[in-house]
Amino acid sequence: MSTISNAVQVMVDNLVAKMASNTPLTPEEQSMVAESVALLSKSTTLETALIAVAEKHLDTATSALDSAKVSLQENADYLKLLPQINEIKTSFGNIKTGLDNTLGNFPAVMREGAPATPALAFNWNGAEIATLTNASNSANTSLLESSPVTVTSLFDDAEKCFYVYAGFGNGTKYYSKDFAVKVDAKGNITSANAGSKRISASSSEYFLLIKTIRGVQLAKMTNTALTFFGVMPSLAEESASIPLTGGKIYQEPDTLSFWSYSQGHAQHTTWDAQAQVYLTKPDTSKDFLNEGVFNQWAGEQGYTQFTVSYGSHGSSSTHLGALNQSSVYGFSRPLFHKHMTLMNGQYQFNQLSITSGEAISFGVGNSNVINIGAGSSTKFNYPRAHIAQCSSHYLDSASGAYMSFSGQIGPAQGLNGTTMVDIYLPALIAVSPYHRVAFLSLGSRNGSSCNQKTVVRAF
Repeated sequence: MSTISNAVQVMVDNLVAKMASNTPLTPEEQSMVAESVALLSKSTTLETALIAVAEKHLDTATSALDSAKVSLQENADYLKLLPQINEIKTSFGNIKTGLDNTLGNFPAVMREGAPATPALAFNWNGAEIATLTNASNSANTSLLESSPVTVTSLFDDAEKCFYVYAGFGNGTKYYSKDFAVKVDAKGNITSANAGSKRISASSSEYFLLIKTIRGVQLAKMTNTALTFFGVMPSLAEESASIPLTGGKIYQEPDTLSFWSYSQGHAQHTTWDAQAQVYLTKPDTSKDFLNEGVFNQWAGEQGYTQFTVSYGSHGSSSTHLGALNQSSVYGFSRPLFHKHMTLMNGQYQFNQLSITSGEAISFGVGNSNVINIGAGSSTKFNYPRAHIAQCSSHYLDSASGAYMSFSGQIGPAQGLNGTTMVDIYLPALIAVSPYHRVAFLSLGSRNGSSCNQKTVVRAF
């Protein structure tokens, strides 16, 4: 066995020498190794020999590992970034996917980006996305009641929906009915007209749009009560009302329930889904010395305050201006309007200016002038306006976006044979920059015929 062991040791030494010099083993040597391993697999001498071989390779491996360790230390700072790089790649992938999905839901006109000064077709004839009212009357004076008096709008940023209510006051000479509109996130428009002509018929009633547990609703507020209509765009007034003191109410941002004050107690109003009504009950656990203390408590809770000043009131006033004999520069008198954005539970007011107009072309000839001062000794002839330049602007408080609208009206409007009559200016009544749509009230008069329509147009 010793001889065999010696032979194996010589063989192992020779094997190690060849491996160190990268010399391949001959077939005979490979066969000898295999036979020796088979015969002496249990020999401690073989184990020792094999350990020696292993140690030789371990020395080489240790040297390689030491070299790798130095390299790893040199690049440690770069290796630390690898997890962050993977996270960044993942984040960019999620952002791209989210952006693609969002853009896919936007109306095509929105993705193009809003111009700084959009041109708007203020003429009677234009490309309507929707026509909300369209009425006529043979009485000339009825045109003075052809523009909405009460307007309120709300953009719900969470749902990307836009809501508008417009009322025509308490005039009786025109046939347009109040209307409500919803424009959803994809630009789809649904609308409803009031069963009777007028909802906003009193200057003591204020109208605003509030998001409730049921959805966005039109609310009518006075100093003593708050009444809701159905979920927009419904204009069906509900019978139950919430009693108020001083035309003020608070809403919990989380539950969307309401709090008001009455006779030393807080009143809590919730929606009863089974009875389908708003129920108002005194909360005797919350007593207050006066309304001021209640208001302070509601503010400390972070409740949203609504007052009549948030709303747009009804009136019998008329608001469609005319470029007529006594004014070279025409105007559209202010609407009673309020426009808001609901973002992160907070209501913010937006600004929409009146639509102003300026005559840029006048009629020629005696048939296109009007005589002022009839019945007196002094008479003056004034040219009639033929074409007007119209403009309005909108400021979105949530985004800070400012938009100026401009367009022309005429000359086809207001012709009666060879004699021109007054040009009645349009009114820009609501704007949704998100949907890139504008709501316009348009009026025209031709002889004894008066026409009014309210339309939605893209910009």
